[in-house]
Amino acid sequence: MKFTKKQIIIIAAVAVVLFGGLTTFWIWQAQGGRFFAGLGPTETKKEVKQYPQDKEQDLVAEVNKKTGTGDYNGAVQLIQGQQNVNDPKMQLLLAGAYANAGKLKEAVEVYKRLDNEGKLPDPELENMAATAERAGEYQLAIDTYKRAKEFAASSKDYTQDQIAVYDYLIAELEKKL
Repeated sequence: MKFTKKQIIIIAAVAVVLFGGLTTFWIWQAQGGRFFAGLGPTETKKEVKQYPQDKEQDLVAEVNKKTGTGDYNGAVQLIQGQQNVNDPKMQLLLAGAYANAGKLKEAVEVYKRLDNEGKLPDPELENMAATAERAGEYQLAIDTYKRAKEFAASSKDYTQDQIAVYDYLIAELEKKL
């Protein structure tokens, strides 16, 4: 069977339309059935359950549940949606959620801001240093581990073994500079 030029053009046009339709359908499904997903101002922000300060432990439990199921971005969004998100405790929770979500630069920025404002509790220095190390900010990690070591040395809650771990971490990071 021999096709005419006109028949070949019609068959090609139908194939292109079908292919385009299938591609559009796959993209639509990948976005969860929403067109124009993530375009910014037109996107509505999802309502987030609010946790009053006296129910902070419930918020922490919900964040831990989301983190435990791999919903790291959901944990971040839950914290960001709280009315008291600028509270230092919420900021520490947010820094941890960012780190769990792999958003290390954002986590380090939260820690730095709290530290610059004098609102970073000394026991959190180790978390800040470890996050800075994971983010590749080795000098910041070294400086922060040194501060954590000074705090540990002045505290009755830390052993000499724990302080030696800080010395080891600092020495290993200095090799990376």
